[in-house]
Amino acid sequence: MAIAISDDTNSHIAYLVNGTHLLTGDAPFIRDCGRTDFQNGDARLLYDAVTQKLFTLPDDTLVYLGHDYQGQTISTIGEEKHWNPRFVGRSRSQFIELMKRTLTYPILKRCWKLYLQINAVAEFKLH
Repeated sequence: MAIAISDDTNSHIAYLVNGTHLLTGDAPFIRDCGRTDFQNGDARLLYDAVTQKLFTLPDDTLVYLGHDYQGQTISTIGEEKHWNPRFVGRSRSQFIELMKRTLTYPILKRCWKLYLQINAVAEFKLH
């Protein structure tokens, strides 16, 4: 079954296979979640997708996440509901604020800095 969710982008599909195995991509990670500060990500949509769609599945649902965590590639809905610090004990507004405070734009900052350097060199050569 396909489940439309938002992860670190504004559109994503998770797949529930045989009602017991969930392939999620970058929505929840093992004890973390996807970034929401680029590629049209949205912390509100991510929180809603995880808490209202994924966390409503049975606790023993195996979750295959989008990344390997030092050899860990599988979690369960119950483990993430209990141990994921991005979600445990956080309201929607607290999650949104957390995502605003803790994420920066490292790639965009580096690209912007490089752009400014290239632009400065180009302007120097024109004069």
